[in-house]
Amino acid sequence: MESIEVSRSTLLQMMYQAVVRAAIDLPEDVEGSLRQALDRQDDSLAKLHLDLTLANVASARETESLACGDTGFPLYY
Repeated sequence: MESIEVSRSTLLQMMYQAVVRAAIDLPEDVEGSLRQALDRQDDSLAKLHLDLTLANVASARETESLACGDTGFPLYY
């Protein structure tokens, strides 16, 4: 396997972009699992929490802002 040299600044920029993407864009399979959990949930408070989480994820995608940290999504500094 051939080795590839990557500059420090390129590596840092790529890592930063990956962290930002992870904080904004929830993977489709995870979002799908949240939707399935919402459909199966009977408890009204749990349904409200899941619904708000999904709304927050949609808003974060549209505005390219962070998904809310208090709902359990990781924030990276």
